[in-house]
Amino acid sequence: MTGPLTERELRELLSRYQALGVVSALAPVAGGFSGAVVVRVTAEAGEWCLRGWPPASLARERLLGLHRLLSVVHGAGVEQVPVPICDTAGRSLVFAGDRWWQVEPWMPGRADFHAAPSAERLENALACLAAFHRAAAKFDPVGDEIEWFASSRAGTSPAVRERLERITRWQPAELVRLRQALEWEFAREWREPGLELVELFEQCRPTVEAGLKAALVLPVPLQPCLRDIWHDHVLFEGELLTGLIDLGACRTESVAADLARLLGSLLADDGDWTHAITAYQRHRPMTVEELGLVPVLDQSAVLLGGLYWLERRFLHDDRSVDGPRILDRLLWWLARSRRLAARLT
Repeated sequence: MTGPLTERELRELLSRYQALGVVSALAPVAGGFSGAVVVRVTAEAGEWCLRGWPPASLARERLLGLHRLLSVVHGAGVEQVPVPICDTAGRSLVFAGDRWWQVEPWMPGRADFHAAPSAERLENALACLAAFHRAAAKFDPVGDEIEWFASSRAGTSPAVRERLERITRWQPAELVRLRQALEWEFAREWREPGLELVELFEQCRPTVEAGLKAALVLPVPLQPCLRDIWHDHVLFEGELLTGLIDLGACRTESVAADLARLLGSLLADDGDWTHAITAYQRHRPMTVEELGLVPVLDQSAVLLGGLYWLERRFLHDDRSVDGPRILDRLLWWLARSRRLAARLT
């Protein structure tokens, strides 16, 4: 069994959840890029997901607020979100092995939009996202939840400020350090794409940075948003969207951030974004400011996406950033960065 707990310890943890009944099988699942431990649990009461959050990643109060938000959204009819269940002590979050753990329904479906794209699938995804936004906007946070899940009439998108800060951190000296580290890299499959990404960053930076600075004065409605809704977190069965998973990034943001993230992942630079946004607006109209923010957030995500992985691997010496999955992500960001540079020059 992978992760911080043995199989015996995991079974002991699961025994606290009477709703599961008898547990017959545990199967570790390759998690996403968050570092969470994910175990598929087959039990008398069906299929479940045991999720162990990375140590020191999210505050307990934030996770508990997320659980209550998901319960409210699910109760409003958005059944595609998994709501964590409580143990015999009434807790939806349990600490063990240096992690917080939760048990939630195993959501059906596969993250296979790229393998079988269709207009109906895309429209169903956008309808579900709009339904989540409508329900989440009515969430009434209390106490510590307010810090992460409050709504407001209008304000600056937090993503705009954060991305401007990240761009600012890439001073010439840091870029020189990264370029030198890449030049010394033995693996050509990392070295050459990495060097090109640094060059494209410097080429696109002025225009993207100017767009973000202009967006600082764009007043957009703020509310709980998913923030990390992308291809691998969106499950389908046939044409139906059946699950939105790995929701730990959820926080107060503009809906434009979710749209930019989802469409950038599903359509990239080849699909009809105008048609897609129109499909979303059939369920939740957007303000002019929200519409203007979508391309700004997508462009800044492209600018910074590849450098995030390069920084972790070459400047922070993070050995977990390796292997074909990470390299595939890097090459995906490289392809999008090339197209961004072509549009901006």
